[in-house]
Amino acid sequence: MRMPNTNINRIKQLEVYKRDKTVLSKLTKNELLSLIQSYKECERDFAIESYDDIIKAVHNAGIDHNYEQQYIIALNNFNVIIDVLKIDSFRKGTVEFEADVLFNKLSSIPHVSRLAFVHNHPTGGHSLSEGDKTQARILYILSSLMGYEFKDYIILTKAGLYSIMYDDPEFFNELNTKVNNILESKVLKDIKL
Repeated sequence: MRMPNTNINRIKQLEVYKRDKTVLSKLTKNELLSLIQSYKECERDFAIESYDDIIKAVHNAGIDHNYEQQYIIALNNFNVIIDVLKIDSFRKGTVEFEADVLFNKLSSIPHVSRLAFVHNHPTGGHSLSEGDKTQARILYILSSLMGYEFKDYIILTKAGLYSIMYDDPEFFNELNTKVNNILESKVLKDIKL
């Protein structure tokens, strides 16, 4: 992530404005427009640029390679990391989670529009197991149905990572077609809310 000094000052200024709303009312129209533009530039400056940014975020969240752990990286439209949610941690075996709990947490976080899933393999293997493939399919479909763009499913080890988006992009292309068929189905169109 890049972070120019001018935008650091703008972020500090934004924090002051958040705490003291009366300051905003004293700004001229041009000052307010300038502030909004600076905020948009700041968002782009915080956007993830590589897998290193995701790895750093997961390490900052406290990943322990002795246990299998799962994280959801919540992103906004500019690919800025909004939050890192730790889902579960087990010694070995299948890592399970409750989808309704996960998506309830996500729905309470403002501005989240994209998700990436990260989990580690304590054994050090990069290969995708059948369980990983099933989990990736479920997460992709649920994310799409809940209105989130699912960006990637990443396996992290001490030695490196495996990314479905990078290493097997056809995996998500096939799922995308299936999800679009579900979303366009007559069954969903007949549901009246």
